[in-house]
Amino acid sequence: MAYKVLVDTNIILDIFLKREPFFDKSQQLVAEVVESGFIPHISSSSVTDLYYICKKNGMGKDVILEKLKKLLKAFEVLIIDKVSINEAISSDIKDFEDAVQIMAAKNEKINLIITRNKKDFTNEWVETQTPEEYL
Repeated sequence: MAYKVLVDTNIILDIFLKREPFFDKSQQLVAEVVESGFIPHISSSSVTDLYYICKKNGMGKDVILEKLKKLLKAFEVLIIDKVSINEAISSDIKDFEDAVQIMAAKNEKINLIITRNKKDFTNEWVETQTPEEYL
């Protein structure tokens, strides 16, 4: 069974928007996950969030879509479904958006979530690391 890694939206945004001081570590992290033989994932909600946030930050539509196409060549998409949403609603996880991703990760048997916002991803089902911890 392949090792599955969910990379949080904030890490991809660091790369797309070249956000400092996070850009280098985030880029290194994604490269290592992809080259490791693990199966990298982003959530389906991340795709629309990436588009929206990049557009809001002044990036052109064509540039964003090219970045997303490139990303999707290397990453699988974690599906957010009704079961995951209902589990998130019933969970004790404070941040609802993160709860939805955690439950989807649990249901897809994701082995690891990598995020810069580790405190919001605390859960008992999926290990969570920061980019620094992973690297």
